Amino acid sequence: MVSKMWSTFIILIQFILFADERCLLRSSCLSVTAARGRLLDNVEGPLYVNDKCINCAACSSFSPSVFSRNTDGNYHVVYKQPSSEKEIEESRAALAACPVAAIRVDHIKHGKDNDESTYAYAYAHDHQNELAINAKFNGRPHPFPRLVSSNNFPNDVYYIGHHYSKSFGAFPYLVSSTTSPSESAKSMSKSWIMVDTPKYSQSAIDTIESITGPNGPSYLVLTHVDDTADHNKWKNKYPNLKRIFHSGDLGPIYNWIGDDSLEDVEILLEMKSSVVSESDLYEKQQQRLQLFDINGNPIENDNDNDVVLVHTPGHSPGSISLLKRPKKSISNGNSEYPGVLFTGDTYSYTTRDDGHMTGFPRYGNDLRLQSKIIPLLLDLDWLIIAPGHGHVRDYTATTTTTTTTTTTTMTSTSTMTSTATAKHNNDVREKEMVDAIDELLHYSQK
Repeated sequence: MVSKMWSTFIILIQFILFADERCLLRSSCLSVTAARGRLLDNVEGPLYVNDKCINCAACSSFSPSVFSRNTDGNYHVVYKQPSSEKEIEESRAALAACPVAAIRVDHIKHGKDNDESTYAYAYAHDHQNELAINAKFNGRPHPFPRLVSSNNFPNDVYYIGHHYSKSFGAFPYLVSSTTSPSESAKSMSKSWIMVDTPKYSQSAIDTIESITGPNGPSYLVLTHVDDTADHNKWKNKYPNLKRIFHSGDLGPIYNWIGDDSLEDVEILLEMKSSVVSESDLYEKQQQRLQLFDINGNPIENDNDNDVVLVHTPGHSPGSISLLKRPKKSISNGNSEYPGVLFTGDTYSYTTRDDGHMTGFPRYGNDLRLQSKIIPLLLDLDWLIIAPGHGHVRDYTATTTTTTTTTTTTMTSTSTMTSTATAKHNNDVREKEMVDAIDELLHYSQK
């Protein structure tokens, strides 16, 4: 009984203190209208965010031209009403993904209180229907699944949507693999891996099966204990599903949600990365990430697996990441599609403070350890970070500024030579990583 009460208390405290990407907002820190809880920072128009917002940043990730943090950074609001087709579709994705249904559309009713001859009425009425998720109102398909990046593997890496408040609005993903479905199988076949859990619902099932077919995914990678909600429901739906979890997040301290069923996952990783918090105990060459194949077998980095599990502790002792390796061209060996690293809460892009890479230092378990882990991620082959919270960071879409005495030009990486592109991407990744590490070390001293 005491253990259960303690687990409930810890859950409450973590939810309240999660101030970086998913803080719980109280009425005292919000400016709202009394009628619908509409935050006053929203621009005028039918689309708005109400006071249920938990600041998870899903909306601004899917629809950055419409949603943004408010001035204080305490919650998200609509700062521009959607007008283009692209903005409408992105806003529908944000609306569908919101884990607490905080994004709303004013419903315009016929009657004496509304002047139906005005432009404002016509605009609101049209957008009320266009933004609807249900196809019966506008004939539009559900916003999910959707590709994580136009530059990554075609039809291979997807957002699922259906974010869940019990996972603090974490992003769930689907990624394909051509890995042997079992240790004994000799042939290779395409399978699907779900990374973290969407809220269990018929709509989420339909979204997943639109990609995987009726058998669903073969694996479920649970990146850390925070984002495991509904994993048992997904296992019951797909009996052949193999859940993957690391033992570092078990026990009365680190399994703070009190879910003992995590001890019974099909693949429980045990081996750890050889990294410690104190820098004087290990030199850089003695530090290494522990890698596993998708079935949990320890492997080295020079293997041929197209997906690799990585122990990345720091945010939590058992945090793991999943690497989807780049697809190489048979003709010249260059990457046709970039690698994608699914990082959970180990490493991400935040829009706070004008935007930067972060390790979410306000709530990590061992910030010094995490600061040692993040540089080792450069030993892996990736150009896209797909985090549990925050925003996807796609280094194939970054730009570089070239300044001369007379002009300043922005050069897309798509127009650079392959060598220059690789150097540019590495330079940007390393610079942004230094900033994230400095932030972790700064908070570790508090």
